[in-house]
Amino acid sequence: MMDLLIKFSGGQGMLKKPAGNILDKDSTVLRTKPQLTTIQFQSIKGSIIKSIEDHSPVWLKVFYPKYDRVLHGIIMTADYQQQRIEIRTIRNQSEWIEIKNILNII
Repeated sequence: MMDLLIKFSGGQGMLKKPAGNILDKDSTVLRTKPQLTTIQFQSIKGSIIKSIEDHSPVWLKVFYPKYDRVLHGIIMTADYQQQRIEIRTIRNQSEWIEIKNILNII
């Protein structure tokens, strides 16, 4: 394939533009999960309990290696043996989330 050339404004130079996609699936950078403080973790646990008891809706920010995900819904139950919660979203879909991946609850 032929590389494309882009001319700088003012005609001062040329820049080669690589053909194809620069970010392939193989070159995706995976992030590491930030460490939560004890206070942050206790706050998350308290919000989980409150949502279960009151059926109050929460916003969850969940860590994934490639992106953070935000979910809105009600926490239905907590499985403390497997360290996960079940959230029922606004679209009435149920999903299990690992507690260790929760970054924030509002």
